[in-house]
Amino acid sequence: MNLLAVKASAWDELMELPPSDQPRVFADLDRLAKNPARSDLNIEPVKGWKGVWRLRVRDWRILFRKGEPVEVLRVARRTDTTYSPTKVASADGSGTYWTLVPRAHLAAEAAREAEAAADEADAWDEAFAAGATVEEGERLPLELTPGVLRRWHIPAQHHEVLSACRTTEDLLDVQVPPCVAARVVEKLYPRDVGQLSDDANYLVQGEEELHRYAKGDLTHLLLQLDPEQEALVQRDSNGPMLVRGGPGTGKTIVALHRVLRAARERSGARILFATFTRTLAAYADEMLRRVLRERGVDDAKLEVATVDHLARTRAPDQRTAVSTAEARRRSDGLLQG
Repeated sequence: MNLLAVKASAWDELMELPPSDQPRVFADLDRLAKNPARSDLNIEPVKGWKGVWRLRVRDWRILFRKGEPVEVLRVARRTDTTYSPTKVASADGSGTYWTLVPRAHLAAEAAREAEAAADEADAWDEAFAAGATVEEGERLPLELTPGVLRRWHIPAQHHEVLSACRTTEDLLDVQVPPCVAARVVEKLYPRDVGQLSDDANYLVQGEEELHRYAKGDLTHLLLQLDPEQEALVQRDSNGPMLVRGGPGTGKTIVALHRVLRAARERSGARILFATFTRTLAAYADEMLRRVLRERGVDDAKLEVATVDHLARTRAPDQRTAVSTAEARRRSDGLLQG
């Protein structure tokens, strides 16, 4: 198996790799996914971080956890000049640890000394795993130029106000949508890998798929299930099953994975995936067919459509206006069998 589970932040970092570095990094990730124990890869455990390993590919460091699938946590460049690894005292006074400190906050000589000490102690990986420290009101570690913001896929309408930010306080007060501010903060101040546990994982099928995403040939990613979602996908049901949940709780991803399971286990069965929006229908159609074909499953009997399309094509002469209450009653009756 060459399946990778990639954290959302690590995915951005992979897609931002220089084109000249992509082939080697993607190839080594593919080999890592097939066998994390292979001896021809430069792999070492990260000191102070149980279960976290480092794959070294030239100047790049990929932090990951072994498992089925391999989980990619962070991608960082050893020669990046935004931060310097620095040993600091722990908040509880119990000792010291390596972390990343914005290089702009250090005098040139202090930065060189910190990096030399990190080289001697082989502490770069530990610092990458610890993420970056941030203090209220401090100067930003990187100037937010339009070029930087474009590389981070920040919408152009927010570039002017973000480019005017100079400190963390400015960034907290800037008038942009919370999701945009959160993305900028994440890019400026990487979290420690322990804080990434609850973040979503994207599932990627090895080297070829990584290249296709990097080129823009593929755009939709399949999310990995959490244990509760996995239980719903694996639940046996011979009749209708209703899954309730608020926005963003993963109802759609559960439905997609149930379709994949049904297609694998019921070869030749007709499967219909219906939704209310054309955007989601297009996403589901591209995603499901690609994953099924990659896994050698026939997708000829799969149909993806909007509810409106089904109503127009399946029952064109049965259009009868009903009240909302009557529609709900009929729907509940179908669910109850």
